[in-house]
Amino acid sequence: MANWNEHVIWTGRRAEVDVRGATPPDPSKFRLLLCNGITVTSETNKAAIASAELLQQNGYSRKSYQPAKGSYDTTQKRYEFPVVRVDYTAAGVSLQWSAAVLWADSTAQSSKLVESINTATDRLTITAHGLLSGNEVAITSTSGLPSGAVANVIYYVKAIDVNTVELYTEPELLNIVNFVNTGSGSIHLRLCGGNPVFFANFQTQLIGQDATYPIEINWAYVSPGNVNGV
Repeated sequence: MANWNEHVIWTGRRAEVDVRGATPPDPSKFRLLLCNGITVTSETNKAAIASAELLQQNGYSRKSYQPAKGSYDTTQKRYEFPVVRVDYTAAGVSLQWSAAVLWADSTAQSSKLVESINTATDRLTITAHGLLSGNEVAITSTSGLPSGAVANVIYYVKAIDVNTVELYTEPELLNIVNFVNTGSGSIHLRLCGGNPVFFANFQTQLIGQDATYPIEINWAYVSPGNVNGV
């Protein structure tokens, strides 16, 4: 069984909820992400995680995580959720992955294909994008990023119409990303809203064409003040 670890963003988030009364995450929006070509650590930024996630194609999508009620282990000093099994099925081609990340307040989709970039207006065309102004995204390419964009950085969406968006460098939507060229290869927006919670790294795994692969999530919620549950 893989070694699951808590992400530092989640540690901070639950401290804000516990101590400052911040809004807790939506329990219906915990989802499991699969990433490839990255070793996730507790401090890997969420743009880098989302940028390494598998694209929304070939049967891949984020899977819902809804655990049953758990129990408190008085010896380990932690709350343990029951093991949850999540199944992924590759459709048409195989899927390769090497890390799994549990994400709070997640959208169901992982990515959006950018069909074109207008360098005169700095606007991106994505048919029926479904994005909202303020949504957090990163931008990736299978070949070369468009000049003006930086890898593993959070950008903020401004929805212009149902098929068009602009990207900004801050949530206030004041400074637009200026695209000098359109880049090369397939360009995607990676959806970064919400927060990484728990993660595990694996040896490179391959889900064969039309095959199903189960992943077991073994989440233990460590009590504040009890580092590593001891």
